[in-house]
Amino acid sequence: QSWIRWNTVGEYSWSGGTWQVFSPSNIGNTTSWTEGRPPCWGGQDTSAGTGDIQVTLTWQAHIDLDLWVTDPDGETVYWANDLTASGGSLDRDNRCANMEVGRSENIFWSAGDALPGEYVVEVDYWGECDQDGPVSWSVGVFIRSEGAWRTYTGTISPGETQEVTRFTIR
Repeated sequence: QSWIRWNTVGEYSWSGGTWQVFSPSNIGNTTSWTEGRPPCWGGQDTSAGTGDIQVTLTWQAHIDLDLWVTDPDGETVYWANDLTASGGSLDRDNRCANMEVGRSENIFWSAGDALPGEYVVEVDYWGECDQDGPVSWSVGVFIRSEGAWRTYTGTISPGETQEVTRFTIR
């Protein structure tokens, strides 16, 4: 559950496979609570773009990873080319300047825009923000014609670009 107000419960640790319920003693008295979302939730974003294709990258570190998707014409959607001639669009870019751990990067082609042919999905380790070293990532790929998400995971190190997957739209 969440409220429009929050209150810190302190630091807790527990081992995997266990859970803890935190219940305030008097939920009706929220005068000492803080208005809005707790910082640990990150900023509130609008919905990510969807359509014929949606590709979403997430990671949990203060490191700037970039999502790249190359369309059948050979044009790549990424931070420096956020809209392609084929309609590919980067609508979320999680950079060091506006870094929120856990916020995704998202590339999509609106319904009816995706070209037939092969698409290539890559993750690029652009640089460090407040952390350095390898970082684990997760990429979700939704292809409307298949009606299901494909999920890929990996770990990337500084200076690397990794191919995640290739898929074909018919």
